[in-house]
Amino acid sequence: MTKRLIPFILALVILFSFLLHTFAEESRSAETTYSTSVGDFRIEYTLNEKGEATITNGQSWSGRQMYVPEELDGHRVVAIGDYAFQYYSGSFYKADVEKVYIPASIKYIGANPFRNW
Repeated sequence: MTKRLIPFILALVILFSFLLHTFAEESRSAETTYSTSVGDFRIEYTLNEKGEATITNGQSWSGRQMYVPEELDGHRVVAIGDYAFQYYSGSFYKADVEKVYIPASIKYIGANPFRNW
């Protein structure tokens, strides 16, 4: 009897582990995205568990200089996400932007944040 229960219990443990991992992945991928404006600069961001912001999308600025904000809605900006500024839609062409100012609070810059510039 005991020998027959071991494979059954093992199968239940594996199934439970798989389900737990699946639900954890779904909750991680369902991050809330926030949106705000800084002047004419439209920004979308997410928050980590410490309440720090990662810019995930930024668009619609004008002029030749872009300033990445140090704070968004009271949250310190610590990261620029992957491809965050690739969908530029400002009043100048991307090639017209000459300088990008990044504050010292930024600890991480993702892959190709200024792609297509």
